[in-house]
Amino acid sequence: MLAEQIKPPPTLDDAYAHCRRITLGHYENFPVVSWLLPHDLRGPMYALYAYCRSTDDLGDEAEGDRLALLDKWEGGLRRAYEGDATDPRFVALADTVRRFDIPIEPFLRLIE
Repeated sequence: MLAEQIKPPPTLDDAYAHCRRITLGHYENFPVVSWLLPHDLRGPMYALYAYCRSTDDLGDEAEGDRLALLDKWEGGLRRAYEGDATDPRFVALADTVRRFDIPIEPFLRLIE
């Protein structure tokens, strides 16, 4: 029964596709601007946008204890930096920060 409850992390392609859906499904101008980016930068930008959008939504719109939700979100971010991401947004973000050597501090400041 326990094996049925544990889902493997999404593949990198699936994680980036998930972030793309978040980005292109949002009402802001970023989805339009993203088409101006070189193709090889779109996936990383989708990952960054999905992280930022999700963080903002947790802080502004989530129901319940937003601080607790943001603490849990921060835990996911830290696990992504440790190579242990399971949420598709963090799987894509982990790849992006590795590829572009992005420090964790800007992501933590957004949570704050």
